[in-house]
Amino acid sequence: MCRMRGQASGPDCLVRVLGPVSAVVDGEPCTVSSPVQRALLALLATSPGRVVPVDRLISELWAETPPDSAASTVRVYVSRLRRALGDAVDVEDGPGAPALRIRRRAPGYLLELPDGALDAVQLGRLLDAARGRTATDPAAALQMLDEGLALVTGEPLADVVHVLGPVGQAEARRLSELVLTAQEARLQALLALGRPADVVAEVQRLLAAHPLRESLHGLGMLALYRSGRQAEALAAYEAVRRLLLEDLGVDPGTALRRLHAQMLDQDPALEAPAPEAPVGPAGGSSTAAVDGTGMIGRAEALADLLGALHAARAGSGGTWVVSGEAGIGKTRLLQELVRAAVAGGTTVALGRARETVDATPYWLWGQVFRDLPDVPRDTALGVLLGEADSSAALTRAALHDSVARSLVRRAQEGPVLLLLEDVHWADEPSLALLALVAEHAPAVPLLVVCSFRVEDAPPGGHVGALLARLARTPGVGRTTLVGLGDAETRDLLTARLGRPPSAEVASAVRDLTAGNPFFLQEIARLVRESDDPERAWRRVPRTVSDVLLHRVARLPRNARRLLDVASVLGRECDLGLLEDVSGIGGEEVDEGLAAAVQSGLVAEVDGVRPLLRFPHALVRETLYAELGTRSRMRLHAEAGRVLAARPDSDVDDLAWHLLAGGDLVDREVAVAAVVAAAGRAMGQLALEHAQDLLDRSLPLVAQLPASEARERLELAVQTRRGTVLATRLGFAAPEARAALERAQELALQLGTGSDVLPALYRRYLWLLMSGDLPGVFAFAEALVARSSTLEDVAARDRFGMLEHLARGSALWCLGDAVAAVPELSRALELGASSRVGMPVDAFGDPAVRARMFLCHALASCGRTAEAKEVADRMVGEAHQSGPGDASDALATRGMMHVALGEPEHALADGVEGRRLGRLAGAPLLELFAALNEGWGAGQLGGQRADGAVEMVRAAVAGYEATGTHMHDPIVYTMLAETEQAAGESGRAADAAAAGLAALARAGSRLWRDRLEALAGTRTT
Repeated sequence: MCRMRGQASGPDCLVRVLGPVSAVVDGEPCTVSSPVQRALLALLATSPGRVVPVDRLISELWAETPPDSAASTVRVYVSRLRRALGDAVDVEDGPGAPALRIRRRAPGYLLELPDGALDAVQLGRLLDAARGRTATDPAAALQMLDEGLALVTGEPLADVVHVLGPVGQAEARRLSELVLTAQEARLQALLALGRPADVVAEVQRLLAAHPLRESLHGLGMLALYRSGRQAEALAAYEAVRRLLLEDLGVDPGTALRRLHAQMLDQDPALEAPAPEAPVGPAGGSSTAAVDGTGMIGRAEALADLLGALHAARAGSGGTWVVSGEAGIGKTRLLQELVRAAVAGGTTVALGRARETVDATPYWLWGQVFRDLPDVPRDTALGVLLGEADSSAALTRAALHDSVARSLVRRAQEGPVLLLLEDVHWADEPSLALLALVAEHAPAVPLLVVCSFRVEDAPPGGHVGALLARLARTPGVGRTTLVGLGDAETRDLLTARLGRPPSAEVASAVRDLTAGNPFFLQEIARLVRESDDPERAWRRVPRTVSDVLLHRVARLPRNARRLLDVASVLGRECDLGLLEDVSGIGGEEVDEGLAAAVQSGLVAEVDGVRPLLRFPHALVRETLYAELGTRSRMRLHAEAGRVLAARPDSDVDDLAWHLLAGGDLVDREVAVAAVVAAAGRAMGQLALEHAQDLLDRSLPLVAQLPASEARERLELAVQTRRGTVLATRLGFAAPEARAALERAQELALQLGTGSDVLPALYRRYLWLLMSGDLPGVFAFAEALVARSSTLEDVAARDRFGMLEHLARGSALWCLGDAVAAVPELSRALELGASSRVGMPVDAFGDPAVRARMFLCHALASCGRTAEAKEVADRMVGEAHQSGPGDASDALATRGMMHVALGEPEHALADGVEGRRLGRLAGAPLLELFAALNEGWGAGQLGGQRADGAVEMVRAAVAGYEATGTHMHDPIVYTMLAETEQAAGESGRAADAAAAGLAALARAGSRLWRDRLEALAGTRTT
């Protein structure tokens, strides 16, 4: 087994793509001698946790001229690569299994890597973590970056890039950009450590390879300036300006021009800053007196938090909830807690919910794990962060439990402060995970602190549900911050003004502001900047919004425009995006930014990608609310247009802006973005968010003109919407039926395309699982009618495969195994000839599904040897796809053993199926496995039968709650026979009667003889 990051002996399994492609397994280099095999490894490795379709592998390895045998040649290459990596496909999961595995998962292959076993992933995580530490602990940031860059052994994919097609070459460019970004971040850390001379030398080396990279020029200029070489810094700007003009015909960008202007002005902001205590990923707010004055009026609250921190360091963790109105000082209080934690050696992980996007799933936790790069990125965490595909069987409960346990294990290695701010804006799944982590915290050195606004957290909402759950959780404390009193108000005003106001003025201002520290500071700023302070006291605005808008009104037009755009883009935004959306360019942007920053309403954040940030959310909210509805829509639409043109845009950001743009956006682009965002949410098991997005896209689809493009977009929406509804509400949900019916109608109209077969396959599974066998037959007839009109032979074969699968499975469910066998056999033949493949989220491979039914049909026909051969092959194929599919296959084979009267084999498959079902987080599969295990134990008798009937009863109750009916006859037969073996004849007869009633409803003969024997009602 491979040791990965965080284990005592260090990593000894690694796939390298940041240089020549290679692999190390169990500390030994793997011999992957063929360039094509190394190219195949690179294609799989650079899509970690994702299936790479066979068609893409073929196009990448052979471009436009693949041989006729390309598909089989890929299989040969995969087989050889498996051997080189020590992956034997006949070895099952569990102890002793290979560390690196290549899974066959339709429509292609997936490389399963231990966490941290890809050098590019390690570098990316260390880069993300270092970015968050540069301002607060540059030495730690430098150490992380040095560790990451030590993984780089040359140009990424250097030895195979000539073999790869356009996708692989684009990946090589992306990896090169990752390395260069990490190198720039390292220069940032060196500057923060006060080592500009080192930066000057390194920049010159990097510029030799990247002469047009403006960010490198900017770092070099800043390093020269901080080295006291101002003339050289200004000359460097002129040199790059000429270079860009001569080579590209453009002027330097906004960031470089602004840096030049700051140098000419000798701006003090260019001096090396002293490291600050961390204030969170999105910055902190100054909500109490600072600059040496300390906090005012928060001594008791801080003492409570420091006490909890001390207890956590001693091993007794817990959770603390800090609440209060906006501007009351929550963030300022937490800043002091973070300073104390960092000073004491506690690891701090910070997350802040975003108010600008419709509850992006797990955004809060993505920031947390950025600060914890040493937490292994296993399958569950990858799913949570949207970095890996989710198994169709994985449940949210299993996902959350796995992630919570990862945090527990990290805290056992050293104390951790988990700080979650503004949870009133968080999505419900994030809050559910928070509640679970809080339950684990008391047993380990883990302090969880979360904050929320009381006015934005109604009792009946998600935060109310969180508080109710935390109230029942041990080790939870609560602090509610209130306004400052008269004396404290006077102290704060004195600190901000530099002189004490009269007691009467302080009392009046306290009454006006209710002692809100942020409001008080804004008033103090207004008075301090006034030419007539006494007059200013008499004309103090009545609300904090009025104060802020008073400051905005004094700014030049371009500054106001940039602030308006920034309020639409969010709490913080990329300066390049801000410039593009604003429509302002050149020197006007520089002037507007300078005025906006000087006003204190926003702040610039230096970095590889410079940002503009609102120090307090109230500022952004005030500016956003002041915009008219149409103005907001116009800016959102423009933001969506700009983001849509950027390949690296976040899909949730893009979808949010396009939806908020209303009738001003390109509806086709908007629907495509929403489908992408919903797909990621489905992968994260954030089904409520996915459904909300898809529901909001339907009106946009309806407004599109009739066309094939509209039909394809609606197909994508309805297919995913039906899947989400069936998963959330059960197979009996009429909304799911309607969505999948519409998807079937659209798929049949279109006939061809990547979304057609997955849509039809999902519709088939819904009909089958809901027990609608007449509907399955009607579905098969519809496929026959449509396939006869298709010209494409492969498309006809795919339709035929699904038609025969549907017909064969329905015939078996009706008890007609003899007729089912040729249908299912034909489905397998057509599937093989047409290279049918399904996306991962389409509920498995149809070939595996066909073998599931075929093994049962063969067994019912007395063809036992053939049935077992098919079943064993099915289980072997399913093991390559992961624990969920493997558990499903074992459940099917176990029930075949029940049909054949083989309790020992049914018991063995049940035990292993339950283990894999738990591993996959698949409750329904666990229920089927429990049926097999309980039935087998009950038939064998003796000590193994203890608890068997209770296990089967519980499994049947759980099955009935799912709303599925396809397995009713088998389930009730197994219950009846287990009851009979336990001596419960009456219960056995009742269960058999339930099974016979199910047969009567379906018109089926499946296992009828066994049910009639148990019910005592055998007929001739």
